Amino acid sequence: MIAFITDWGTDSYYVSSVKSVIKQINSKEEIIDISHNMSKFNILSYNHIIYRVSKEFKEGTIVLAVIDPTVGSERKAILLETKNPKYYFIAPDNGILSMVSENYGIENIIELNNKKYHWGNSYTFHGRDIFGSCAGYLSKNIKKKYLGDSISKIVKIDDKMPHLKDDILSAKIFYKDSFGNLETDIFKDYHSFFDKKYNYELFIMDKKYKIIFRDFYNEDDNQKLLMHFDSSNFLEISINKKSASEFLKINNYPTFIKIKKVF
Repeated sequence: MIAFITDWGTDSYYVSSVKSVIKQINSKEEIIDISHNMSKFNILSYNHIIYRVSKEFKEGTIVLAVIDPTVGSERKAILLETKNPKYYFIAPDNGILSMVSENYGIENIIELNNKKYHWGNSYTFHGRDIFGSCAGYLSKNIKKKYLGDSISKIVKIDDKMPHLKDDILSAKIFYKDSFGNLETDIFKDYHSFFDKKYNYELFIMDKKYKIIFRDFYNEDDNQKLLMHFDSSNFLEISINKKSASEFLKINNYPTFIKIKKVF
């Protein structure tokens, strides 16, 4: 299976063009779409998104991730094989695979520089000519070593994780979903910080908001700003049946936040 994610949108032919190339190489391969309509050019956010969604895939899945704002430059096109679970990530080497490499470990890294397995030689559509084409050949059981040269390391994002000090948790919002729920980088290791019996304050830039902690959206039906741990075990900021992103006027990602426990 190939799981496909880009920032291209669906109002152009780019996604279908890449799928057509893959199908011409391997007509039997299943391709599923993760998303093509989230924020554009945002490597830091997609680094987080790709890690979260990959946890649902069966081992052996090929994840084709083309978020490539420096396409045509000297950045490498790579295949990253992880250790546990074993996945194959095909992507530009721009930091977008930082979280999967840190959490799953690295088995092999191949620079996709064997032009025999490229579809074309454009400067601006490597999604079709390199990434999509190599994903197709890999799905057809072409040995990894034929796709290019082994390399020893990838580019990684220097991203500070959430930080807890004096009952204030500093973190980031990475993106919003289609309901306007805001997805943070606060993972389950911080679960003990949150309790329904306490009140909390959310700080975004110079503004402060009251916020409560609950287990699910409809647990408090007063349309208050609330937090809960979602199905991926990351903290989500929401308002039941409303858009938290619109209420908080957040349009840029990542956005830095602080959450304070009020005793």
